[in-house]
Amino acid sequence: MFSDRYLKKSDDILQQDDIDQKLRIDLWNTIQKFYFDRVYSYMSDDTYSTSSLGSCVNNSLIIDLYENFMFKPIGNMRSWRLGYIKEQIEKFYKNLEWYRVYDLVEYIDNKLKDKSYSTEINFKLERNRSAYRLISNSICPIINKEEQDSIQSASNTKYDKVNNHINKAIEIFSNKEIQDYENVIKESIIAVESMCSIIVGNKSTLGDALKKLEKNGLIMHPSLKSAFDKLYGYTSDANGIRHAGDIGGKDSTFAEAKFMLVSCSAFINYLIDSNKG
Repeated sequence: MFSDRYLKKSDDILQQDDIDQKLRIDLWNTIQKFYFDRVYSYMSDDTYSTSSLGSCVNNSLIIDLYENFMFKPIGNMRSWRLGYIKEQIEKFYKNLEWYRVYDLVEYIDNKLKDKSYSTEINFKLERNRSAYRLISNSICPIINKEEQDSIQSASNTKYDKVNNHINKAIEIFSNKEIQDYENVIKESIIAVESMCSIIVGNKSTLGDALKKLEKNGLIMHPSLKSAFDKLYGYTSDANGIRHAGDIGGKDSTFAEAKFMLVSCSAFINYLIDSNKG
């Protein structure tokens, strides 16, 4: 939407300090599928609406959740209607703070020990651009504050060409409907090319510009220069056609796109700081 494209900030690139409604629903659907359906799956709708928890197999899953995650008294809940229990749990879930949603995802993973559950949860997290993944029974960040700050700085330099390409990469990367990782990588590389061209004083490809930087007074550590030269060679020309299978091609992954956006942003910031001297 217009507001998503033009009002998006670089620190909104991933859902880090909040969960939107779509992600909340996506996670709930997976929780229900793997957790609650194990309790209710054998029942018809009519049986479900009238049966009590006490008549249901595997009811320990629900009792455990009530007692040890929701911290509610279980009392005589075995006599409660299943429909009522599910309504209460859904209401509880809808009102959870975003971080408690992740607590629940993690809690259930530790109870189920089901690889299919964690695989589907991670699919939902990636699809909704969450800044977290479920790894070894724990919710872990995949991007930190320093990386976010680096992207923020690179998107707000005094050079419009650089800003435009980094912001375009951010816009594409944060799009929850279209996974166009190829162009995230392309725009990130072009942003670095633009920064290098500004420093050397003429339009150059990144490969050529890296060779000219020292001639323009920017002394770069040989290892750093070599690393970006090789990375550029690996992605090939950002304005041309890449070889199949290379990073930056049509089969590029979320991890590759994130790596390139963060790395290119950090390199742009490095070039600007170094060029001041």
